[in-house]
Amino acid sequence: MTSNNSSGDILVHIDSTFAAGKRFNPIDLQTHLSGDTVNFELTTEKLIDSLENFDIRGQLIPHSKGYNLTLSDNLLVMLGTRWNIDPKNNVVLGNNYFSMDNMILSDGSRRIQLDDINNNKGVSLDIGHFDMDIINSVIKYDKMKLGGLTNVGFKINDVFQKEKEISCNINIPSFTINGDPYGILNIDLSKSKTLPVDAHISIGEFLDIKGTYDDKEKILDAKIKLKDAPITILQYLLKDGIKDTDGYIDADLSISGPVKDLNIKGDGMVNKGKTTLVYTGVTYYFDKQKLKLTNTAIDLNGAQITDQNGNAGTIKGGLTHNRFKSFGVNASISGNNVVGLNTTKADNPDYYGYGVGQLSAEFIGLFEKVDMKINAVTGPGTRLFIPVDNSQTSINESFIKFVTKDKKGQPVLKKPFVVGGINIEMAITITPDADLSLIFNEAKGDIIKGKGRGNLKIDITRQGDFEIFGDYEIEQGEYLFTVALLPVAKPFVVERGGRITWTGDPVNATLDITANYQTRTSIKPFIEEYLSSASENTQALASQRSEVNLKLKLGGTLFKPDIKFDLSFPNLVSDVSTLADSKLRLLKSNELELNSNAMSLIVFNAFLPSNRVADVFGAAGLQSAGINTLSEFLSSQLSVYITNLLNSALEEDGLISGIDFEVGVRNNNLSFGNAATNNIFPDEIEVRLKNKFRFMDERFSLNVGGNYVFQNQGITINQVLPDFALEFLLTEDRKLKVRLYGKYDIDPISITSLREKYGLGVAYRTEFGNMVDFEKNVKNKVSEIIDK
Repeated sequence: MTSNNSSGDILVHIDSTFAAGKRFNPIDLQTHLSGDTVNFELTTEKLIDSLENFDIRGQLIPHSKGYNLTLSDNLLVMLGTRWNIDPKNNVVLGNNYFSMDNMILSDGSRRIQLDDINNNKGVSLDIGHFDMDIINSVIKYDKMKLGGLTNVGFKINDVFQKEKEISCNINIPSFTINGDPYGILNIDLSKSKTLPVDAHISIGEFLDIKGTYDDKEKILDAKIKLKDAPITILQYLLKDGIKDTDGYIDADLSISGPVKDLNIKGDGMVNKGKTTLVYTGVTYYFDKQKLKLTNTAIDLNGAQITDQNGNAGTIKGGLTHNRFKSFGVNASISGNNVVGLNTTKADNPDYYGYGVGQLSAEFIGLFEKVDMKINAVTGPGTRLFIPVDNSQTSINESFIKFVTKDKKGQPVLKKPFVVGGINIEMAITITPDADLSLIFNEAKGDIIKGKGRGNLKIDITRQGDFEIFGDYEIEQGEYLFTVALLPVAKPFVVERGGRITWTGDPVNATLDITANYQTRTSIKPFIEEYLSSASENTQALASQRSEVNLKLKLGGTLFKPDIKFDLSFPNLVSDVSTLADSKLRLLKSNELELNSNAMSLIVFNAFLPSNRVADVFGAAGLQSAGINTLSEFLSSQLSVYITNLLNSALEEDGLISGIDFEVGVRNNNLSFGNAATNNIFPDEIEVRLKNKFRFMDERFSLNVGGNYVFQNQGITINQVLPDFALEFLLTEDRKLKVRLYGKYDIDPISITSLREKYGLGVAYRTEFGNMVDFEKNVKNKVSEIIDK
């Protein structure tokens, strides 16, 4: 500070300031006094987040009413733009008096204006065209971003009175939350001297709040009315858990009492509502369902929901809160024949599908940290898929790698599937109603498909860990076996009793599966070394084509399967059967040779004799094998395509609930024992057809098909070999069934005649502790059927 008789200077430096919990940067105030005139300058840099530069200069001189204040050269940068003060500004301050002229601050679009009112005793503040985004930086609530250009009008009728009359109006013509429009937001606040603050808040035509607040006693009394209010706000709060939310709420609510101990109550109705659970992909609908509001909950107990098929479930519990703070959920959904899963590989690459059945889902926790527990028993129509291989693995193992890059040319790393703020725990009881597919190579159709029984526990943590526990026993299934680098796709039928066991790692499940592939080929190459001393009749029978069952035993783990083969000959007779059994016993001691013959059957549809290996590389052998392999591959892919096409065309509630179509063409020409003829024209063409029609929610099925066989081996054979199987599940739990079947085959001795085989059987499958329990269960099931 410096001074003399007629002038002086004052410099004030404030190093740091704390107010309202915030720290402000240094402020400098410099004044120069000359006679009765004071010139001042107030400067700072980055005072707060939204005020980058502040450099205000002005002059204070005496006035008949008191003092006259004018602001001149200034540099004011806030909210990202430069602001200017009207150069004609003028303020007069006096005893119980002030006036303001042209006190306008503007950045060209936004505007702040101060005026005097009520005969120079009051003040009004008008703020125009301010974006609500300013509020977002203050409240810092990431779930909801407010938007819209805001206009504010604020008045104090007499600033010199102790008990002031205040009024305020806030208007947002186009109010938005997270970019979604909600109409006009209008807030009117007024206070008349000793009376409480009176408030009226409205948003669009769906929210109306009227109330009072006693600022001395800290008491609130408000009435809230909702009419067709959108419930999408729940999606903002639960954005990691739900999507595609829609619907409306009608409600009358009241909030009253001391601010520290408010009493909240009300009733309402939810109309035309729906929401989709993100991690199950299922959309649920609810209409005309009641809700009740309390201090701690939005109670939905007893409300009914329906899935996409119209099946009903019941809600217990609802949303939780602590007087509109700390929102969470404590609710469960339960029902029979309810859809519980409806996802694709794009939604979740670890597991996906369509699940319907008995369902109980529980949701507990704050919105930021929800625990989801699902218990489900699968019903008809359930299809679950667990991919073992995926496109990322295939690319990594390739010589050529495809890399996605951003605009700057940098590689974009694929984000792993990670669950956000939700823990998911699923306990699934799988019944034979469900189809389970293990996908080894989706592009080639290398998939194990089956029906069976099992109990699986799937855990997905909010940290992104994914584990499966439990086992699955196959009752019936199929496996399309493929060979790397070759167009080979052979359909194997999975035997009942195969088991898959998970102990945590989804890909490291233990396999114990047996599958069978049936073909027709000549046995002669297989027993070539035994035929030199055999009779002519035995040699002739060995040359005929007959059924061969190739058994595939799949062990190891999903990540590293262990494949072994075995052979059987169901229709061989006389000495040929004995010689084949002798050769098979010998091969079982040499796994390499056994596997070589198995692969020869799969690829070439013929046995590979150890003393005629060179025949494989003959022109006729390779050409015939190529024709056979390609024809089977194309027909298997055609079968998959037609099956999918037929099922997609079926109506959901139609008589036929599913169709499995299978057609195969096989050229049985290649027989290494006769390959020296170099004849590429087929000795036998086999066309097989197998169709399965599923009726009455898959309780009744009809398998119909057969083979067409053309042979030309001295005796021309041109036969159709039909087969059929009727299967009906007698009970709703699908444990008791009856099966009728019939089958035709070529007689291996006479060649020209057919053998017929028919059968009728009843089967009951269940779990029991002892034979007494088993007998009791069977009698009860039979009695139920008779009573019906």
